[in-house]
Amino acid sequence: MSKTRDALDINGSVWLRSGNETLSGAARIALLAAIRDTDRSRRRKPSA
Repeated sequence: MSKTRDALDINGSVWLRSGNETLSGAARIALLAAIRDTDRSRRRKPSA
């Protein structure tokens, strides 16, 4: 059985927090880009 996922759309401000640490600025943008790129690379691989 294959699973499908809807696209993740982000509008407005995004604050990422882990414990007492908050990601902002370039670190936040880099993390969101890495998540996007990981999702894209998974879509390219054929599922077994």
